[in-house]
Amino acid sequence: MSAVLVQVVFNAYRDSIQLLKAAADVQKMEGVSQAAMMMGTQANKGMMSDSINQALGGGGASNGNWSSQLEGANPGDLVITIVAQDDNTAQSALKAAQDALSPKKAAAGKGGAQENPEDKLTSISSGVSYFQSSGETPNLAIVSVPGDYAATEAHKALSYGMHVLLFSDNVSTDDELMLKEYANKKHLLLMGPDCGTAILDGVPLGFANVIKKGSIGLVGASGTGLQQVTTLIEQLGEGITQVIGVGGHDLSDKIGGKMMLQGIDRLEKDPNTSVIVLVSKPPSPKVTEKIYEKVKDSKKPFVIMFLGMKKPASPAGETKPNEKKEKSGPEWEEYAAVADTLESAALLAVGLTQDGRIPAIDEKSIPSAPLPKTKPKKESRIKGLYSGGTFNSEAKLMLNSLIGAESHLCIDLGDDEYTVGRPHPMIDFQLRNQYVQKAVKAPDTSAILLDIVLGYGSNMDPAGEIAPQIENATKAGVPVFAHVCGTNGDPQNLQSQREKLAKAGAIVFSTNAECVRQVAAYHSGKVFNRPDYSLSKSLVKKVKRS
Repeated sequence: MSAVLVQVVFNAYRDSIQLLKAAADVQKMEGVSQAAMMMGTQANKGMMSDSINQALGGGGASNGNWSSQLEGANPGDLVITIVAQDDNTAQSALKAAQDALSPKKAAAGKGGAQENPEDKLTSISSGVSYFQSSGETPNLAIVSVPGDYAATEAHKALSYGMHVLLFSDNVSTDDELMLKEYANKKHLLLMGPDCGTAILDGVPLGFANVIKKGSIGLVGASGTGLQQVTTLIEQLGEGITQVIGVGGHDLSDKIGGKMMLQGIDRLEKDPNTSVIVLVSKPPSPKVTEKIYEKVKDSKKPFVIMFLGMKKPASPAGETKPNEKKEKSGPEWEEYAAVADTLESAALLAVGLTQDGRIPAIDEKSIPSAPLPKTKPKKESRIKGLYSGGTFNSEAKLMLNSLIGAESHLCIDLGDDEYTVGRPHPMIDFQLRNQYVQKAVKAPDTSAILLDIVLGYGSNMDPAGEIAPQIENATKAGVPVFAHVCGTNGDPQNLQSQREKLAKAGAIVFSTNAECVRQVAAYHSGKVFNRPDYSLSKSLVKKVKRS
């Protein structure tokens, strides 16, 4: 009989990224089938209950009252749940969880271990006072509390004159609109809600990578999309000024693109930014019109990557009576280079900084296992098992364009549907390893597509975590195509991760787009090469003028 332990720590908040990492570490312990650490909101309690029942698999538990313990938690309480093979293992796992979440001690001085004064900061106001007592003024707050409280805390931070990265999700669009209107009045950034990636003045925030400083600024509503473009910019020898995340709802009609428009204004005024890149899924038509008016009026060249929209249509209503209505197409090249993949966005942006010369990506220099000589089985399917939502969307679009994607399967394992009661797959590889195992055993699998995302917040050795599954797939005759999103400056190191994947048998490429092209080529027997990209002279001249 499995053992279930539930501990409720009253009035104790921990950052969600810290909780995700701690839960991932505990779940790796031998004999532990489930570990979760969340704040006690009603939604979180429901997810943890479902996760415990799933781990029990219909069997009983030695602790029969775990459900009532869980239900007694309040939104401001920290809840730890453990499912293990026996009571001793569960107790050991609970102790490990407590140790991982306990306040860290400051370095020991003459009097022994000292309490870290920052552990006593329990509110935004106390944090501001702490900095001010040292003669400093804080200018950024990261808000990562349950959605019910996130808007209040973000508003407090804005009122103190701080930019806000709002990592929290489940914030209503009414609250988002209110916060962004308030932020605009105070000339502050409100990045989010559900914003996981930003780099401000060289400081990575959330899930971000180590990118050198340069002349390219980015605004985006896609975390992994921003990561792919910025890491490729770094790999191609350029760097960035700012990376401003805006949250997934910013480009809706209701929010009106308020943070993307402010981000554009900031980069337009920044003397260090010579090229501006926008990354997102297609905005609403009204927001598209606002963005393109900004783009047309700007003195700086733009690269626009609205995934799934190859050429932006001319905004409605922009012509006057008796004027010929502008058509979509080449005329937009005076204002922006339109990219259809994350890869092309990076190549075009770097090309603009190099007098229009598009850099080359040397695939032969990347460590990789050889392409398989065998042909895929008839009526088999490519299976993409992604941790990044934008990579998953890009793969679907490209497969559909190249070979028709109706029969193929691409899954975003980082979607809420798959992360109930468990850490994100960028942190914990248990779920993705299980899906790879299933794909290898399935008779209809042609090949497997994977993304490996490096950087702050991600697993410290993602290639090592998934290497055994790649080895098993290779032995079973199922090729694995993978790309690594990262830089050599990341804690995990890009080159090291590529080498581990290649050693395990993965066919490794530089980008998600190239990975998809080559798996499509393998499956179909056709040849798909990287397109030749080009830039208009007028855009290149804009760089020099700016």
